[in-house]
Amino acid sequence: MFSRDVVKSFFQHVPHEESLFVMHDLMNDLATFFAGEFFVRLDLYVKKDVKKTDFKKFRHMSFVCENYNTYNKFKAFGKANSLRSFIAMPNLVGNSWEIFYLSSKILVDILPQLPLLRVLSLSRLKIEEVLECVGNMKHLRYLSLSQTSITHLPESVCNLCNLQTLIVSSCDNLTTLPDNFLKLKNLRHFDIRNTLLWNMMPLGISEMKSLQTLSNKVVVENNALFISWLRNLKNLRAKISIDELQKLQIARDILEVNLSEKRVSELHMGWSYELDDSRNEKLEKEVLDAVKPHSDNLKDQDILSYGGKVFPKWIGDPSFRQLTSVSIWCGNCTFLPPLGQLPSLKKFYIGGLNEVKVVGSEFLGTGIAFPKLESLRFSQMSGWEVWSTKSGVVGAVMFPCLQELILVNCPNLVEVSLEALHSLRVLQISSCCDGVLTSLIRVASAVTKLHISSISGLSDEVWRGVMVYLVGIS
Repeated sequence: MFSRDVVKSFFQHVPHEESLFVMHDLMNDLATFFAGEFFVRLDLYVKKDVKKTDFKKFRHMSFVCENYNTYNKFKAFGKANSLRSFIAMPNLVGNSWEIFYLSSKILVDILPQLPLLRVLSLSRLKIEEVLECVGNMKHLRYLSLSQTSITHLPESVCNLCNLQTLIVSSCDNLTTLPDNFLKLKNLRHFDIRNTLLWNMMPLGISEMKSLQTLSNKVVVENNALFISWLRNLKNLRAKISIDELQKLQIARDILEVNLSEKRVSELHMGWSYELDDSRNEKLEKEVLDAVKPHSDNLKDQDILSYGGKVFPKWIGDPSFRQLTSVSIWCGNCTFLPPLGQLPSLKKFYIGGLNEVKVVGSEFLGTGIAFPKLESLRFSQMSGWEVWSTKSGVVGAVMFPCLQELILVNCPNLVEVSLEALHSLRVLQISSCCDGVLTSLIRVASAVTKLHISSISGLSDEVWRGVMVYLVGIS
């Protein structure tokens, strides 16, 4: 839904900050017009002569944070007891976020006068405590306290029976949850990224049947707890991160989780970094096979330290039509999976596959290979010797949209035979031999940015040969 809004220009990327968006000025003006007398933006309100009676009409209020947000600026909003939204908007200055201070009197004197709030966002404000009065906001659906200095949530938060979204990400000092946290039966989205809660599973959270997104990672320490925890959360549909998968004893355990029935958009699967004799190659393949998610929703997939020699058939299956990003770091595999037929794949990162010697047609599949791929990176592949995409098929199309190619620490790669990369603009090669550089430059004449370092065998003669093809370097 949000992606469609971006396409329609409702929102635009913040320059130099891909993860942030702003609303187009015209859309903002249109939204403000339709909101009419029910919406007020504090920075505009202070410039107007607003009647006291108008405060009763206001339903939604937002304010752009200043370094010091004083009580006097907000004082009149104690009369706006019909407010549904109270939203702090952090001010992006350049490319850095600042800390913004909020007068404690606003929390003590004004918020208790707003019992009808549905949305309360105090994100990035320098507050250390959430007052008990928040628990009286029975209608609250959305509560964001991200990047604040709070150390705990008051027990009264557990009285918010209608709360659907709770965001406490990057609250560095937050170490515990309220005792009666499980009373939040309607909670759908719980974000605890970058907190000391990140490596913990809140006890009994599997009883919260409404949860759809849980920004936490699962560590396989206790098989029974792990299985029941994931199995019971039937509505999970965002990111799932599972580590220490080598501790599973049988693949059937993970099969019971039924990931194929959960509409997961991001899936991270991790095993131990240590590839020793204790690892069971056959079991790990069975586990990875059993982890197969629902194909309709998956957009981002990471596989880290998998110990099998081959990948299950579902890895690279074109039925994963929404998959846009894949990262694979597996030291035991001898062949790459056939990801070339993924119709929407845009980013592919391959690393640590030291047992792979040849990357060829098995990587591409049939038809147009990697039709949407824009960025491809190979890293730390010491055993890699040959890379060839020449299938011999007349009219075969490969990497038609590739814009960025990165090769790092592939010292034994000596034979590179690729079709022309007409769309490639950025080429980065590090700790590889000179043959890789010359071979790639010949098929990538449209490159405008070239980054090279630690190229073995690079002589003046070789460099002069490379320069012949670098007509577009900016």
